Amino acid sequence: MSPAKRTEMDGGSGDTSPSAAAVVLKDLSKSYGSVHAVRSASLQLMPGQVTAIVGENGAGKSTLVKMLAGVEAPDEGTISMQGRQVRFRSARDAAVAGIGMVFQETALVPQLTVWENVSLGWETSSRLRGIDKRASLKRLAAIARDYGLAVPAERRIRGLPVSMQQQVEILKVLYREAEVIILDEPTGVLTPQEARGLFKAIRVLRDAGKAVIFISHKLNEVLEISDIIYVMRAGEVVASAAPGQMAPRDLAHLMLGNELPIVERSKPKSGLATVLTMNKLVCSKFGSADQMIGPINLELTAGTVLGVAGVAGSGQDEFIATLTGLRAPAEGGILFHGNAAVSLEPGNAQSQSVRTLRNAGMAYVPSDRGSVATLSSRPLWISAIAGRQRSPRFDWHGFVRRKSAREFARQIIRDGQVKAHSVESLPGSLSGGNLQKFIVARELADQPLLLIAEEPTRGIDVGSAVMIRQQIRDLASRGCAVVAASTDLDELMDISDRIVVFFDGSIVAEMERNDATVELVGAAMTGLTRAESQS
Repeated sequence: MSPAKRTEMDGGSGDTSPSAAAVVLKDLSKSYGSVHAVRSASLQLMPGQVTAIVGENGAGKSTLVKMLAGVEAPDEGTISMQGRQVRFRSARDAAVAGIGMVFQETALVPQLTVWENVSLGWETSSRLRGIDKRASLKRLAAIARDYGLAVPAERRIRGLPVSMQQQVEILKVLYREAEVIILDEPTGVLTPQEARGLFKAIRVLRDAGKAVIFISHKLNEVLEISDIIYVMRAGEVVASAAPGQMAPRDLAHLMLGNELPIVERSKPKSGLATVLTMNKLVCSKFGSADQMIGPINLELTAGTVLGVAGVAGSGQDEFIATLTGLRAPAEGGILFHGNAAVSLEPGNAQSQSVRTLRNAGMAYVPSDRGSVATLSSRPLWISAIAGRQRSPRFDWHGFVRRKSAREFARQIIRDGQVKAHSVESLPGSLSGGNLQKFIVARELADQPLLLIAEEPTRGIDVGSAVMIRQQIRDLASRGCAVVAASTDLDELMDISDRIVVFFDGSIVAEMERNDATVELVGAAMTGLTRAESQS
């Protein structure tokens, strides 16, 4: 989009001319077949500035930064660094030129140490001894000290918390002498306290003269950390603004082109039937038969949303896997009062448990939408009937009723407001947000009695997130019991009636929504008691 068509709210200072910019993207375009992912997008990145890029899923943010990072090649337009045009043939070309990208999901090797991961492919070596570990460690220590990143160089990645792994990813791009650092949804799995630590590191990077790109759907964070914001819609840069001039709702309006609705919640009715009972439930920890999660004693009534919080590795993932029948309880049991009473106990067969729960009225939205929730190499209509293929509606003597399956997929696309070319499209052709809307709409289609949802809106735009949260609240108002696990505490505040917090394999806090705050839940996620968090 040309500058004349763009909404601009000037709030910057100093020399912002193209000649002073670290990077200038001019009229970049990228298409995939008939889909225009990015259309004539232009922006500039200044040294010592945090530049935020926001927009709905499918707006073109990821494609734009992938072109800058050398992952994708633009069809049209130019990239300039320090006034000179560049063209990257690969991500390594971009890295050599000083551009580093930290993706939402870490790409570290779990069995290697911090320093091995940081230096991998860029090792310091000597002619006589090959890789010079001492020199690599010395250089890593200097970078960590300069940027205030405290990580244990000799520790293996698999034993580090997610927040520290993220610091290792930042160290990786600094080790490669990056001057432009792209952070894609960096706070997606962090507690509020960990996010504050990340922001401190970002400010150090900015003050050191780095050009930082910050991509996030959390608009309050965008407004807190950025110096300039670019808004993308339908592949175009439609606005640029200074954060001091707007509130989150103003920014959402620029992104969506309309007002952001508020999630409406009705008060849970009293006296409703119990849907789920957990009695002294103990779950075995992933990767360790000796470590246990629990014991857990909980009841969930119809029409209630139970929010589940916890830092990665605290036990909530094992808890959800056991609730859905994907893992048998190690001890104790679960009773689901669905269309037929279903009891999960030690020794249950996984496939039988999952099928029985689904037939009794359970629906499940997993956190891994790409490889678990959909069949990536098959058309959307096949993913639409996943878990339902044996029902009379879709099964005819062992054959799939294709016409019924395709019509059901079209219904899901309509109900979920999913942007998809057709039911024959592959799941991977959808943006992350549209794929998530497809999965949620599929799971809600049969009016379940129990919905278990993991990270129901992770990585999707604010408009789609509000829509899904409202769908969850509407489902609860019709009597469905919901268990929603999320690392987005604002989301839990929006949708929950009760919240439980896992830490170190146990539920350490349980609170009614009216008594909960983001600060209290975040503190409990780190093991602090209510008294300690308020002292």
